[in-house]
This record gives sequence, C-alpha cells and structure tokens, in this order.
Amino acid sequence: MRRMGLSLFAMAAVAVASNSAFAGHTAAEVLMFLGDGVVNPDGTELPSFAAGSNPSVDALAGDTVAFPVYIQAMVGDQTPQISGYAYDTYASNEGLVESAGVSLVPFGTGTSSAGSYDGSTAGPPGLTRLTANTFEQIGGATEVIGVADGAVHVGWLNLAVGAGAVDGDAIDLYMAVGANGFGLVAPGTITVAFGWDDVGGHSFSGGLNSYRLQNPAVDVIGTSAGHVSTLADASINIIPDPATMGLLGLGLLAIRRRRA
Repeated sequence: MRRMGLSLFAMAAVAVASNSAFAGHTAAEVLMFLGDGVVNPDGTELPSFAAGSNPSVDALAGDTVAFPVYIQAMVGDQTPQISGYAYDTYASNEGLVESAGVSLVPFGTGTSSAGSYDGSTAGPPGLTRLTANTFEQIGGATEVIGVADGAVHVGWLNLAVGAGAVDGDAIDLYMAVGANGFGLVAPGTITVAFGWDDVGGHSFSGGLNSYRLQNPAVDVIGTSAGHVSTLADASINIIPDPATMGLLGLGLLAIRRRRA
C-alpha cells in the first residue's frame, strides 16, 4: 500500500486543466462521505445516508456515536475504478471526544488498516485529527469499486462523547485524504470530494462539496495527503440529560408553588 501511495503522488504532477465538474484537473472523481449516525449502536443497525445533506445527530455526554463511511466512484473526465483508498478524520471541540476509531467493512481481500484514536493537533487550526490513515487495498482487479456500484459502505467511524460535554456543545467532524491516497486500476489522477454543501452549481444532486485545502479555488487531488474539508461533513449536537431536565422541571414547579 505504501508503494501505491508514492506512485499516486507522482501521478498528480500530470494533472491538466479540464472541463471536469471539479475544474482544474483531468481526473477520475471520487466522493467519500459520512452517513446517518447511530447513537449507542448495538451492532444491529444498517448503514444509511441521505444524498445531498450532511448528517447531524443529537447525543448525551458519555454516548457513543457511529457514522457509516461510504465511498463512491463518479463519472468525471475519466470513468474511475477504485483500487484502494485512505482517509483521516478530524473534529472540532476535540476536548469533548473521549476516544475514536474506525471499523472496516472490507470490499476486497487485500491489505487494510483501521485508523485508531490519534488526538494529533496536526492540521487546520481549531481541528484535531481523530483517526489517521485508515486504508484499504483490493486483492484483485475484479474487486474494484466502479461507477455502477454506487455508494459503497466501507466502514464505521465510532466516536465516544466525553463526560464533560454539556447541553449546547457541538462536535463537527471533517474528513481528509490519508497518507496512502487513492488508487485506480489504470493510471490516472483522482479528484476527491468529501460530503456536501448548499452552494450547488455542480453536476451532482445536492451540491457536491468539492472545495478543499482551505482555498475555495483549489480542488483536492486524491494523492495529496492531509487535505482536510473546509466544511463540516457531519456534526454531533449535545442535548440535556433527561434526568437533568426532570430536576429542572421539579425546580420550576416548586417556584410556581411558592409564588402561588
């Protein structure tokens, strides 16, 4: 997999201008995104997502939230067949995250590695890397992800909310290109987008968020490690504990009785 990543970096140098939906590169196009989160999963949930929107989940302090991870090959200047991928995940308010990790749903028989909790501050200001270089490489040419496969579920991002989270806090999640980049069956450059935006103007339903590298004029090439979303790809909203709400209700009732 390390060799794949190095060769992909070399291929990035041959990118030229084009009329792609991601202007600026002659490229195959790949979308990776998070689906609808599940709070305190027990292992029986099925992955799901709504194209055109980023998931938002309500959770309590101490909850575990799992977001399904998808990868999708999309027709651009080339018709991609994905032979491997790598990604990182980041979060705002990292102090509210107790732990994080990735569980894989393999699509091939090749090598793979699930990113473990990282906690690194490397990356854009205000973001902390949760997991680093989750990657998967296929074992044979018949195991590629092609355009006809649509959105393929490749794993879960699991995140434990810390005990210090309080009502009104929010944790925004971001995806990034991992150190091993993305691979194709045939040589080529890959343009990667993560999640969605509300701007529109692209050829994909819902407005594919293709602007990365903290620069709205620059696309992310799939071989460029560490490029992080400029927009949140999912969020966790902390809500009050039911027991706390009950105590508040009793307090308000006592105040009303005193006034009466």
